[in-house]
Amino acid sequence: MEIVGEEKFFPRNFYGFHGVMVVYDITNRKTFANVSHWLEEIDKFDSEDVCKMLVGCKSDLSKKREVSIKEAKDFALKENLHFIETSAKDGTNVKEVFFKMALFIKG
Repeated sequence: MEIVGEEKFFPRNFYGFHGVMVVYDITNRKTFANVSHWLEEIDKFDSEDVCKMLVGCKSDLSKKREVSIKEAKDFALKENLHFIETSAKDGTNVKEVFFKMALFIKG
């Protein structure tokens, strides 16, 4: 299930999930600022054993970057999240993000 930044799309009964990816746009600081909010929403559900991954998208636009890799990594470490950056445009880490999530869930 993909939730695209709008509360109205956030499921009210979101139980039984094993992994969640919170995605932000590296070229848009506002999307990174919203990550904490989405983590709070996810934590309202029984998510203690859920694998959580922070995913920075649009890594191909590094010249327009508003969120540094260090800042995102530090945040992920603080929040106990796995971290990766991806680019749908050039394919960077697109497959890897799903493989890693599957491996983390499998344990």
